[in-house]
Amino acid sequence: MAENFIEELNSYITPDIISKLSNVIGEKSTITKTALAMGLPAVLGSLIQKSSTEQGASEIIKIIKNEGYNGSQLNNLAGVFDSKDSFSRLINAASPVLDSIFGDKLHHVTNSLSKESGVGSNATSYILGFLASLLMSFIGKKVNSDGLNADGLKNMLAGQKHFLKKMIPAGLAGMLGLSGFENVTSAPRDIKANVKEESTGFKKFLPWLLLGLAALLLLLWWRSCKQEPAPVTIKKDTVKSKAETNIVLPPKTGDMMMDSIYASLGKFVIKKLPGGTEIIIAESGVEPKLIAFIEDKTKPADKETWFSFDRILFETDKADLRPSSGLQLANIAAIMKAYPEIEIKIGGYTDNTGNKQHNLKLSQERANSVVKYLETLGIPDSRMKAEGYGDQFPVASNDTPEGRSKNRRIDIRVSKK
Repeated sequence: MAENFIEELNSYITPDIISKLSNVIGEKSTITKTALAMGLPAVLGSLIQKSSTEQGASEIIKIIKNEGYNGSQLNNLAGVFDSKDSFSRLINAASPVLDSIFGDKLHHVTNSLSKESGVGSNATSYILGFLASLLMSFIGKKVNSDGLNADGLKNMLAGQKHFLKKMIPAGLAGMLGLSGFENVTSAPRDIKANVKEESTGFKKFLPWLLLGLAALLLLLWWRSCKQEPAPVTIKKDTVKSKAETNIVLPPKTGDMMMDSIYASLGKFVIKKLPGGTEIIIAESGVEPKLIAFIEDKTKPADKETWFSFDRILFETDKADLRPSSGLQLANIAAIMKAYPEIEIKIGGYTDNTGNKQHNLKLSQERANSVVKYLETLGIPDSRMKAEGYGDQFPVASNDTPEGRSKNRRIDIRVSKK
């Protein structure tokens, strides 16, 4: 009898692991446990589907070798939570796995699992990364110990389908094309017989039903012609329709953490700037707020009005910008070119953990990194200044992981209009 991978994988997700993961992502253990229970079969099911072709199975074998998934990670799973660096490495290593098995559905999967489990979308992305790493370590161990090639991996995973019946949430199963993993509750032959028996009597009344339906539709049409139109409602619907033509899908960066942020920001639209340049922005993002402030003649440039970037990430405890941050910074550069009279100040901030002097230095270096990046995009340094404030001016409580995450930020202020 085939091994049940779900049962074996669940044996690694101990209460201690759930507790440690919950602390890292800032969620309650009970909610984290629910998300893990929903996410594991979805990740395994998608891996099975990906490996159902020789090309897909070969891609998974390649990832196992390139990322070093040999099963050794399972020996000290709790160790990945000992530091931010170790957990970040685990999440980053899982990024190509999730991209491979989910493709362009990743942000939809993140949103769906978030809604189903009650876990925030950012935390959900971490959970998916953890599950992908756990699964690949487990599969990699079997691939190495049994000397499996692509065909062997394909056959091994195919034997897991029946274990996943009814385990994947219906919404996720439909989205991922995994509905075939569910139990069939009625035999096709029985259903066909029932339909035939019920249809015999129904056919007698069908002509009369069609005649009645036609009469009803004619009556409704006549009444609608007699009614006065509702101009306000029609006008609102028309405006909404025009606005929605600019709605686009969120850009995909390939950075799992950044893609989860994009997925959490709601609608993305195309914004046309003075001069004709078009940029893709989140309706709830920093760009529309910055543009509105620049264009509002009643609001002068001051020292109090700051806007927080929502799509800038740095390497852990470093001033190195992650490549995925380039999309938002390119938007800022385009805005500055569209409004050549403005000048800006970039502020860097940290939470209150660690050494204050180190945090102050790091915040300054990160603010400098943003300015330097904008320079590479053609913005003169004479229009920009940078200052690091360390743990000063927090925007949330430093007593929770979520609050500390909000305090580690980069802000922008218009210093001249």
